Amino acid sequence: MKPHTDAPNGVFADDLLLYGSLERGAICTRGYWFEPPELRGASHERKNAYQEKIRSLLALVTPGLRLQAQFHPDWDYRPEIVPYTGQTPGFAKTAVRRTRNERSTRYGRRLLGRQLRRERFAVFPSLEITDYSGNLRARSSLRTRYAALLSQAKARFDEFEAAMRAIFGAETAIHAMGDADHRAFLFDFLNPGVTAQGDRQRAIDPALTIQESCWHSDGVGQPDGGFVLDGCHHAVLVLSRWPRATYPGIVSHLTSIGLLDYRITVNVVPADTRREVTREEHAMERLQGEYADKRRHSLLVALQKKERKVESLAGGFARPFHVTYILRAWDATRAGLREKVALIQTAIRGMNGAQCFECALPTSAKKLFFASWPGWTHSAYTAHAVYAEDAYLADLLPFSATFTGRLAEAEALYDGSHGNLVGVSTFANGSPQHAVIVGMTGSGKSEFTNDLLLQTGGHFVHTLLIEEGFSYKAFTEAMGETPIVIQPDSPLTLNYLDTQGLPLTQLQLTSSVALLSRMIGEPADPEKSALRQAQLAQYIHQLYHDAFVDWSRRHPDAAHEAERLACAVHRWRAKLPTTATPLEAFADFRDR
Repeated sequence: MKPHTDAPNGVFADDLLLYGSLERGAICTRGYWFEPPELRGASHERKNAYQEKIRSLLALVTPGLRLQAQFHPDWDYRPEIVPYTGQTPGFAKTAVRRTRNERSTRYGRRLLGRQLRRERFAVFPSLEITDYSGNLRARSSLRTRYAALLSQAKARFDEFEAAMRAIFGAETAIHAMGDADHRAFLFDFLNPGVTAQGDRQRAIDPALTIQESCWHSDGVGQPDGGFVLDGCHHAVLVLSRWPRATYPGIVSHLTSIGLLDYRITVNVVPADTRREVTREEHAMERLQGEYADKRRHSLLVALQKKERKVESLAGGFARPFHVTYILRAWDATRAGLREKVALIQTAIRGMNGAQCFECALPTSAKKLFFASWPGWTHSAYTAHAVYAEDAYLADLLPFSATFTGRLAEAEALYDGSHGNLVGVSTFANGSPQHAVIVGMTGSGKSEFTNDLLLQTGGHFVHTLLIEEGFSYKAFTEAMGETPIVIQPDSPLTLNYLDTQGLPLTQLQLTSSVALLSRMIGEPADPEKSALRQAQLAQYIHQLYHDAFVDWSRRHPDAAHEAERLACAVHRWRAKLPTTATPLEAFADFRDR
């Protein structure tokens, strides 16, 4: 299949997207969901380190491989809210059900009103099939041939996935898409006006193509620009000039727009380095001629800039690409669409002199729309492709995804800082999760913990709280229990000197001395503190000795047996070689 400007079509094939048949010219691609860390408030060092990782990803885009980045905000938290709501009726405590029902109702209303927001980012590497199966092949041999080609393509994508995971590490979650994920992604892309989740998750019919399965309405061009698709007016913009200077995080001007109905698609095609160097050398020759004729300083500056570019390209310090940066917005009304386009244009103008081009002709808008299809990077419509290098392209790729915590297995739900939901789970991978809550006095730490305990209370049989004061009295009473109050003058106390029937150890003595030192207050002078602790240790030793003497008087037989065993241990230690290992010592003592 040759590259063209029409809407691409293909099939879902073994967790891959295949545009065209498995012959020479077909495009094979696979999507990967990315969940990068939240970097809006990160330090410059961390942002720069992550930018280097993105540059390493771009280094994987070599001739024969292309890359597409897809970003879009979403409002649909139904896959997470529905399981959370479904668990609630099974919990016995009324207070737990009441708290969880309130949370489900609140977020359900915001979801129906499209007031929630989640940024999603996906990457689609694509390969072009270069093999030709021939004209004279039987059906069985063609099946074998196509199965081998699919296996080879999957192996290439597996290698690419392993490289991505090695680059980004554990802080960036990467999830490979399957056939169902591909269909859901394409369905959302082609049907922005549909909100029913059932259509999105419908089972894949292998007899249907991508268009037959996902595209359910035609795009109708409008005389005043753009087109109408799925009952929504669409406008398409492309980035026509890069910012004068970039920095990690500059793309947040685009990803943090307070809109839901827009998408960013970046098609990255590797350029021929040798050809780019040759083109720059020709430009240098022209500038040298002009400078020899008119020795202007501006010509010298431009010549030096070309020299630095050739040096970086020839030395491998910069990687050239041809990039088509497409932004698509839509709205149910034409007036609403113009407002969204104006917001996007304002955001682009705030990116250090970046410029965009709005496609007023319906034909141009539709061609760019087709060029932005998920995984399709081989459109012949390249009129708006611009030259880029990895140093600044890494800053402009929309690597942004909303932090959602452990939303898939959430035991508690909370508001995020950007209109999102955050899921909290007390266990992860079978292990309990530690937590620290930091805040000023009166900022609501105890209230937050009370709410967390109520939302997660149904997952536990027992909950133990040890605190000073009555911050969690309401939670205890809501769970139908009474707090146990321990005071110095109460009949119930915690005896730090009690060994609970276990032998007295040096750790018990040291802990008792340390606790008493904190009770009486530690002096600033270390020497004075050491003297106090030594004196306390002497009295604690005397206390335990007196307690043993009192116990031995009341239990003479047991005391005699303990003394005999202690003497036997003392004699055994005296005879034990100093070079004996612990296991050898234990075996020797057992035999004796």
